[in-house]
Amino acid sequence: MDSQNTIKLSIIKNNLILLISFTLPLNRSLIPWLIAFALLFFLLEGKLKDKLNSLHNKYFYLSISLYLLYLIGSFYSSNAKNTEFELVQKLSLILLPVLFFSEVSFENNFVFTVKKSFILGCILGSIICLLNAFLHYYHSKNADYFFYANFSKIMHPSYFAMYLCFACAILILEKGVFKSPFFSNLTLLFFVFIIILLSSKSGVITLFLILIFKLILYTIQKKKYLKSAIISGIFILLIGSFIFSFPQSTSRLHQMYEALNSDEEGFNSTTGRISIWKNSLQVIAKNSVLGVGTGDAKDEILKHYQLKNENELYSKKLNSHNQFLQTTIAIGLPGLILLILLLGVPLFLFYKQLDFSAVIFVLLMVFNFLFESMLETQAGVIFFSFFLFLFWKENASKEKSQLKNLSL
Repeated sequence: MDSQNTIKLSIIKNNLILLISFTLPLNRSLIPWLIAFALLFFLLEGKLKDKLNSLHNKYFYLSISLYLLYLIGSFYSSNAKNTEFELVQKLSLILLPVLFFSEVSFENNFVFTVKKSFILGCILGSIICLLNAFLHYYHSKNADYFFYANFSKIMHPSYFAMYLCFACAILILEKGVFKSPFFSNLTLLFFVFIIILLSSKSGVITLFLILIFKLILYTIQKKKYLKSAIISGIFILLIGSFIFSFPQSTSRLHQMYEALNSDEEGFNSTTGRISIWKNSLQVIAKNSVLGVGTGDAKDEILKHYQLKNENELYSKKLNSHNQFLQTTIAIGLPGLILLILLLGVPLFLFYKQLDFSAVIFVLLMVFNFLFESMLETQAGVIFFSFFLFLFWKENASKEKSQLKNLSL
């Protein structure tokens, strides 16, 4: 194949990657097809020998190891249907590393453009949710359409809030996402407003943590303590006023506070999670070495709910709501260790390369893994795989280039 055709195919593949980024906050059903087409053009553009050489490195082998362990776990699973579903659901854990790590290096500003594309998708997704809420409110006069699950029709509000928190992190930490600083700040405030409407407890907490991270980073870099205090105070007041302007959002945070500080029994999303985690740990205690198998994790925890008469949890068919626990139930302590490595190794690399938006991404994943079994849903596993392996490859290329320069 001549070089001109190769360049054209490469451009199409890169545009498909940008489209995946844009579509993440918009349409889950379209994304697997976009990944499939990106892989198709990855094959059509040729250069397979160079790509295989690029895959021959420690980071790539680690990146695909978790999926391979899930594959091994499928051999001792008894629920064949669930096993097949789990392996298909998690395919991005192996396909996206192949797609990204096979690149010798990304073009200049390509990853930055991917981030910008993601933010544009988040803007459109937020506008769609607002328009939908206004439309329903116009017909019903019911303000509940502006909050939580009634507001987020694209995906679960916790996941959408997580997407928007990452978009906020990019806007806060990256320079020049948009040419106009005014538009960047306006977009940031718009996302904060939408996160409050989503009424996601983890989303609101994550937002505060991102702002604190930025404040600490700014203080260390600039040593402008008074200015840092003023800026942080303004942001806290703005977010606080947003939160307390909407009773529906405030009530969910109050519900969490009451659940953590009360001995009274009652079921809500916070008390439910605490009970789920206790049950999950009891399942792990009986199957800690290899786990119960890739397709049997949910079955085992449901059996445990029945055994402990946790009727509310059983009726809702709830998983562990914690990815670390969910992975350990399925594929044991080796799975937990690999998951921690899959987060820890790139985190160290990102910090070394001073890629702070990538650092925030990993910390965001760790935080959300504590409250959601993110790799059990398409909205979670593709978001995790797409950005983790994209950033990992970019920073690994930087590291390789630096080492090469040092050796010259």
